[in-house]
Amino acid sequence: ALAEAAAREVDLVLLVYATAPLPKPPGVSSALLDEPSRIEALSRLARARPGLGAAVASHGLLVEQVEAVGDALPGSRIVLAVGSDKLLQVLDPVWYDDRDTDLRRLFDRAVVRYAVRGRDEGLVLGALADPANASWAGSIRRLDLAGGVEEVSSSMVRERLRRGDPVDRLVPPEVLPLLPRG
Repeated sequence: ALAEAAAREVDLVLLVYATAPLPKPPGVSSALLDEPSRIEALSRLARARPGLGAAVASHGLLVEQVEAVGDALPGSRIVLAVGSDKLLQVLDPVWYDDRDTDLRRLFDRAVVRYAVRGRDEGLVLGALADPANASWAGSIRRLDLAGGVEEVSSSMVRERLRRGDPVDRLVPPEVLPLLPRG
């Protein structure tokens, strides 16, 4: 849904898998799919849907991924589409040695579009109103997703799979065969 919403603004949506993702907070479950299956899932989606491509990034920080895409596709307009939870991470100084320098690098090359996840809207609006984020707020805009999928998460899919419940309305059909059962 996020890729489809982003596709309304750009000609090509790259689904990027980062081989060096940021660590998950304590208490968050491990990934639903292992790395080869995640890469296969992105490849299946890219092959099945016009306007999508798949890429693998060796960099964990989004600013580094944006720079790599910008270097590979010079002159392109980069729209970074993320969930609101990831946007809050992007703005959080805990991830950076020099947040303002890194965010300047990011917003020099890209704009950010975010989809609200769960109950994050108030947190995002608060973060965007924070004077520390004033320089970037004009380059950040909400993306509305079709189909009411804001509450869908890998945790939800994992729990339904554990119970043996169907997940076909939560996961793209191209990915269903890759999911663990039971």
